Amino acid sequence: YIAEDLGMYVDYGPGPNKHTWGSALLSKFPIVNSTHHLLPSPVGELAPAIHATLDMYGELVDVFVFHSGQEEDVEDRRLQSEYLARLMRSSPRPSILLSYLVTKPNEGNYNTYVGEKSGMRDIDPSDWDRWCEYILYKGLKRTGYARLGKFAVGEPEGSDTLIAEEQVPQGRRFPALFRGEGVRGHRYHVFDEPRYFE
Repeated sequence: YIAEDLGMYVDYGPGPNKHTWGSALLSKFPIVNSTHHLLPSPVGELAPAIHATLDMYGELVDVFVFHSGQEEDVEDRRLQSEYLARLMRSSPRPSILLSYLVTKPNEGNYNTYVGEKSGMRDIDPSDWDRWCEYILYKGLKRTGYARLGKFAVGEPEGSDTLIAEEQVPQGRRFPALFRGEGVRGHRYHVFDEPRYFE
């Protein structure tokens, strides 16, 4: 209903009929291909993942949507992190992970999802106030972060250098209305403002 109402493309991954919490991908970009995965979960609930290829302004970009197992079973989460890392590394295309990863930043399985095993980078490793909200990427230029990510396709990855908002083209900026108190409780938090990258 939401996808139809917003005029978006949608892919429903493995759902409750597969004994999992489910996952879905809504996209403003056409979905060229999609595969569904149920990750190893010998003890807990099954962990669903979608690996989709989107046509973003004429460039093919892989998007991974994943809901990892809960914190109750360490082995489930370890096996799931290794499976997903292999899946992400196997993509030859620019990639983004939008995910519910049950891990603290820079600890434990985080180091399987981010780094050499997966080939993926964290959009902002200094965001310490995350438990499940992660955006990882490779082969794309990261331009901004405010718990949402902004990327530019078809450009080199860029650097980790932060730049002032005034240096960012207007179309790549985050909305000013969420500064300070924000709107209806929605505001920039952790850093109190968006971050932009060179």
